[in-house]
Formats: sequence, structure tokens, C-alpha cells
Amino acid sequence: ADKMVNKKTFVVLFGREKAVIFFNILLWLVYVIIALCAIFKILPWISLITFLTIPAAFRIMDISNKNFDKVNELLAANAGTIKLHIMVGFLMSVSFLLKKFC
Repeated sequence: ADKMVNKKTFVVLFGREKAVIFFNILLWLVYVIIALCAIFKILPWISLITFLTIPAAFRIMDISNKNFDKVNELLAANAGTIKLHIMVGFLMSVSFLLKKFC
């Protein structure tokens, strides 16, 4: 649909297969950045609690890898990404509260 109306999205420019690879890299990058920030004391060590969401990230990657060419089936990965974003944000907030009050 984007291509038909001349939208220049990442998926249109590079294709669905490459977009899914890039999506997976971005998901992993979240955890790498959190780990590095904890190691270098930019974030509190308790922020590693966000790693509890890694199984959800695996499920999302699995869905997107298997269904990158099936729009309706890919909706589960989209919804999962939204939930993952909320969970990571919530756990990051909890980590800051724990650092402050514990």
C-alpha cells in the first residue's frame, strides 16, 4: 500500500526481508545498550531487570521472521512490539524508583 502511494518507508526502500532483519537488530540493540549503560554506570545495575522481557522479544522476532510477507499474521508482532515497549519502559521506571528508595 505504501509503495502504491509513493511513500518512501524503510520497507518500501529495502524490502520486507531486510526490514525484518533491521527490526530484529533494533530489538537486540535495546538490550545491548541497556547492558552497556549498566556496565558503565550510566544506568543503575537494577535496570537489568528489563532483561526479563527478552523472552517476549524472542517471540516477536519469531513471529516477524516467519510472517514478514503476511500482513495479517504480522499484526501479532506489531502488537507485541507495542507491549514490549510498554514493559521495558515500565521496568526501567521501576529500576529508577528502586534505586532511589532502596
